[in-house]
Parts: sequence; structure tokens; C-alpha cells
Amino acid sequence: MNRLRSRGVQVRYEIFHNEGHGLLRRDNQAKSLSDAGEFLIEHLGD
Repeated sequence: MNRLRSRGVQVRYEIFHNEGHGLLRRDNQAKSLSDAGEFLIEHLGD
């Protein structure tokens, strides 16, 4: 992540403090999937 940022690449890193190694809470699942969708639209078009 730091190497990408040092090259000027925008990096988004999100931590869900109320989760362990997976996403079990529905609100966190929804946020994660929404973020993934936004990434795909931004980088691949709609």
C-alpha cells in the first residue's frame, strides 16, 4: 500500500473494527459491496 501511494496511486484501505477476518455483519457487507461496485464503475465504466 505504501509503495503504491509513493508512486501517486490512489489507495483506499478500510478497516472494520467490529469484525474479525471476515465480514459477518450485514452493514459491513453492504458497505464493502457498495465500495466494490463504485470501484468497478469508476475504473471499468458503466
